[in-house]
Parts: sequence; C-alpha cells; structure tokens
Amino acid sequence: MWGWLTRKDDEIPSYSLLKTVPSRALPQELAAREASDGFGQWRDRIESELFSESTDQSKAGFATFLKSGDGLLQICLPESEKGCLLVFSTPLRAADYARTAASNRKFNLFCSSAEQVVPVVAEFRQYVGIGQIALD
Repeated sequence: MWGWLTRKDDEIPSYSLLKTVPSRALPQELAAREASDGFGQWRDRIESELFSESTDQSKAGFATFLKSGDGLLQICLPESEKGCLLVFSTPLRAADYARTAASNRKFNLFCSSAEQVVPVVAEFRQYVGIGQIALD
C-alpha cells in the first residue's frame, strides 16, 4: 500500500514515482476537478477548518531542520555577508531538499515545536551570524 514512499534504512524518505518520472503534467482527473465550479468552495471550507484548529505549541512537528554534526544546514547568499538558516514545514520537504541540493552530505532531521524554534533561531542569529531565515 505504501509502495510510493520508498525508504532504505540508510536513506531519508522519498517519493519513488518522482524518481521514475520527475516532471509530468497534472493528471486529467485532478485538472478537471480543480477546474470544476465547486472546487473553490471545497478548498475554502477545508482552509477555514484548518485555520479554526488550535495548535499545541509544545508539540514537535512545527518545523524541521536538517542537522549535520552539531549544526543546522544554512546557506550563504551572494548579496549578504550573513548566513541563511533553512527551515522546512515537513520532514519530507527537508529530506527532498537534502537529496536534491546536498546529496553528498548526510543529515539527521531535527523536528521541533513552535516553542523550540524561537530559541534556536535566536541562538543562530546571536552566535552563528544568521541574518535571514528561509521557510519552504
């Protein structure tokens, strides 16, 4: 059932279909559904329900960082002397970025709560010299 999500013990998760066919058009059935009259109302209802849910700020899963050794993945931007800390909204997005942009490095996923993100960002700004944060 979960064949579309491949994972070996030493790999981070990936979508096997994306490896097989990396660029493809939207399936016709999905394109037709998105073009239908009721799709906008359906999408707006789901969005409203999601916004009305309460959030537990101490629950892990708010943000994901890519951890290597004692540090978190950051990049240098050409127009800035300071680094840019990379933050991902899901572990899968973090894993996809690691596989695509830094495939020669090994990372652990650091999933944090909303409460944990604030001190992490503050510490990286103060001690590491982060000037920007990029959220996928």
